[in-house]
Amino acid sequence: MPCVRAARAFLFEVWRDVEASIEAGNRVSTRQISLVHLAKSEVHEAGVDACQFVYRAAGGAALRYGVMQRTYREMLTAANHFTINPNIVGVAGREIAGLWSDRVWQFYDLIEKK
Repeated sequence: MPCVRAARAFLFEVWRDVEASIEAGNRVSTRQISLVHLAKSEVHEAGVDACQFVYRAAGGAALRYGVMQRTYREMLTAANHFTINPNIVGVAGREIAGLWSDRVWQFYDLIEKK
C-alpha cells in the first residue's frame, strides 16, 4: 500500500536526522521531536488503513482466531495509544507551522522555554 511505504519513508528520514544529530554530539531539536511525533502518527494511520484493507478483503474470516484477528486488534489498539493522540499531532503541527517557536517538548507537550 502506498500510504504504508510513504509513512515508512518519512519515519526513516526523520530518524536518520535524529541519529545524525546525536552522533554529532548535538541535542535533538524541538523540530526533530515534532517530526518524530508526526512520523509516529503517520505510521499508525497507515497501519490502520492497511489493516482495514485486509479486514475488508478477508471478510468475516478476518475476525476468527488467528494472525489476522490479532494483528487487526493490536493495530487498532496501537492507533489509540496516548503517544499519538490528536492533541500531540496538533501541538507538533503548531511547532512545524512556526506558531509555537518559543517552546520546547516536555514529555508529550510543548511548554514555554524557561
